[in-house]
Amino acid sequence: MNTALPLRLGAAAAIAGAAAQLAASMFEPDWGGDPRDAVRVVTASRIWDADRLVDLIGVLLTLGALTIAGRMFAGAGREWARIGQPFLVLMAATGAGAVIANAVMKDLANSWQRAPTDLRAPYLAVFDSAQNLAEDMFFVAFLALALYLAGLAAAILTEPVFPPWIGWAALVDAGLIGLGDLLSIVADAAFFAVLAGFALFLVILVALGAVMWRTAARASTPGRNTLIGYESASGRRR
Repeated sequence: MNTALPLRLGAAAAIAGAAAQLAASMFEPDWGGDPRDAVRVVTASRIWDADRLVDLIGVLLTLGALTIAGRMFAGAGREWARIGQPFLVLMAATGAGAVIANAVMKDLANSWQRAPTDLRAPYLAVFDSAQNLAEDMFFVAFLALALYLAGLAAAILTEPVFPPWIGWAALVDAGLIGLGDLLSIVADAAFFAVLAGFALFLVILVALGAVMWRTAARASTPGRNTLIGYESASGRRR
């Protein structure tokens, strides 16, 4: 892929997707833990639905951006990119499913609030099920993201399409998210590694977008070599 328009779209999607997911994460109330506390948190939130919509848009933009980034590999890295692609799709599907489960939680929380006190127990039980479903789907989404990042790292380090530091960062990030996600089953504190990995993932996403934008600029400049690749500070193509 060396046409300017898809790369510009991918770059814009990467930056917008990172911004949307960051904003959604920052404004999302802490709804984990005991369902009796969680249902009150969700009920009290006035931005819950809007926040979840922003998060869903961020997930979809990220899927599009990373798919376009993967299409930039034309040589040895292509097979690694293909190996990682199914995990990217799985990440987007389960992440979107978790966001939808969050939206259902809001409806259930509102129904719980409107119900008479002695009839709230069934709503709370269903709310707890939706909460557990969302948490489980987020678990799968993060695990799939870790596997995707491992494939992306191998592709970048195999073929010089993107700067090597992005590949090394993706490799570290795969370990942070994957191990943190698995260890969170037995130790809640391990989820901090997942959060750190998610922050690093957003940095990687923006960096990929910046490279796609620069590549699109070269592709649209008459007389410039439009072969896929990045340029170092000295101007040499790597």
